[in-house]
Amino acid sequence: FTGKAAVMWKIRHIEAFNALEAAALDNARAAALEEGRKEALAEGRQQGIAEGIKTGMTMSAAKKAILNKIVRYKNMGLTNAEVSTLAGRHPSNVLKLIALARKLGMLPASRISPRRLAVLKAGSERAMQGLRRANAVRAERAAAARAAKEAPHA
Repeated sequence: FTGKAAVMWKIRHIEAFNALEAAALDNARAAALEEGRKEALAEGRQQGIAEGIKTGMTMSAAKKAILNKIVRYKNMGLTNAEVSTLAGRHPSNVLKLIALARKLGMLPASRISPRRLAVLKAGSERAMQGLRRANAVRAERAAAARAAKEAPHA
């Protein structure tokens, strides 16, 4: 190769190499972050297991059984209400047991489900619309009051 074609080929080759290198670095960073997350999770679980052993020694067999049942249902992706119904326990009792399971490392830390996040976003959007309407009504009333003051009295 010589001339313009050779230079263009060289530039494309360098750009492709740089893109490949960037992708490899991104993958390495992602892998390192994931490994760090796993190590932190494992360390947290070990602490949870140690607490669990202490708690498990004082926990009755019936409570252990219901706790394992609740963990199994939650891992299936069921809602707290569904777990409560299946476990035959009051929802507040189920929430306490879920919190205990999280503390013991039997369940992952709480996170907002995509469905709940969508509901929260929709709710905040509705709230913003309500504020906009209220501000518009307030502005209209203020304009009407100003117009009434400026109008000559009959």
